[in-house]
Amino acid sequence: MNLEERVEANKKKFLEQFALSRGNISIACTNSGIVRSTYYEWINGDSAFAQSVSDALETNKDIAETIIQKAIEGFTYTEEVTEFDDKGKVLRTKKIKKHQSPDGKLALQFLQAKAQERGYGKTLDITSGGKPIQTAPFVLVVKEDEDGIDSSE
Repeated sequence: MNLEERVEANKKKFLEQFALSRGNISIACTNSGIVRSTYYEWINGDSAFAQSVSDALETNKDIAETIIQKAIEGFTYTEEVTEFDDKGKVLRTKKIKKHQSPDGKLALQFLQAKAQERGYGKTLDITSGGKPIQTAPFVLVVKEDEDGIDSSE
């Protein structure tokens, strides 16, 4: 195998490890036997390799989004439970259906990341017809009642 074939084989091995590590460069480099600087040389010098890395990252985002969507919607799953007697002997094993309720906090985090064009972000952008909502000024009125005690409205 010549040098070019070895490099291509190493790139392929890196990409496999990159996918398995869910996009962790350090783990992929270690598991494929290259140093991190080699990864950066490949990224900057080989557009096909850079595209493959980008594609792997997009796949990881898709997987994460699918998991988040299931958590947002809530889901039902089966858990296997084993019952034991006092001496540790298995009495029976049964399957129990459980339901995971929808996760509102996760839904909000998803919207903050993926629906910024709808006004979600670190803060919620509230506008009216494209213009900021006007708020009335707050005025504190202090009156003295007949006992000389201040009361506010």
